[in-house]
Amino acid sequence: MQLIPATSTPLEVKGYSQATLNTHVATTPTLILHFILTSISSVGSAARAFEQYLSPHFSSPNAGPLIFREFPFNHLSQAHADQHREAVESFMASVTL
Repeated sequence: MQLIPATSTPLEVKGYSQATLNTHVATTPTLILHFILTSISSVGSAARAFEQYLSPHFSSPNAGPLIFREFPFNHLSQAHADQHREAVESFMASVTL
């Protein structure tokens, strides 16, 4: 199967973020799971940007862990789906927050 781009140029998303002086980021243990098709590059993904945005807030000694885990998947067959499920279940069994 060959993927065909919908447009000749990548989608450009413009935006900005602003925080007030009273903004607080909760630094309780946080787990970010990113499920992505193997045919898609995760470079510049929203999940990675979210993790990179949050990571400075989790550097203090009182902060809980920030865990980012990416699960590329390919469900072209039942065997691929089973491997993906097993990988996710194994990871979740090992997580302690």
